[in-house]
Amino acid sequence: MHAKFACADFTFPLLPHHKVLQLIAMLEFTGVDIGLFENRSHLWSSREEEAELDLFAEQVVWAGLTAWFVECFEIGVDQGFAPDLMVMELCASGETAEIFAAMTHNGFFKQMTHHSTTSQYGTLSRGPSLIDDAMRARAILRDDAQSK
Repeated sequence: MHAKFACADFTFPLLPHHKVLQLIAMLEFTGVDIGLFENRSHLWSSREEEAELDLFAEQVVWAGLTAWFVECFEIGVDQGFAPDLMVMELCASGETAEIFAAMTHNGFFKQMTHHSTTSQYGTLSRGPSLIDDAMRARAILRDDAQSK
């Protein structure tokens, strides 16, 4: 068995973050663990930014994802798929949770290597066309005067 090692980005706290990532790459680690610790992390955000980001996730990301799953359920049922099979496909089988876990461990796009080429093609070719300017405009929580 071939071991894979990761190095934490906070291992070298005196170096700038970009230098830490370069050093980790030179040491040929296969992964980087990003640590978020108050007063010890390379990634910083203000309380205000963190609160806004949480609000964005709650009011846009998760709200949109939930609405999208409901819409997909309804489209599938309208297309003739049994409601119980739609529930199984969208969430009850655990596949969705596995995909999100793979995104966490492998990266947002690299997790696709665990799927068929048909799945990969559909994600990359059809996905972008499902998002339009009107949807993007509804997802904005603050106006340009408030944004940084």
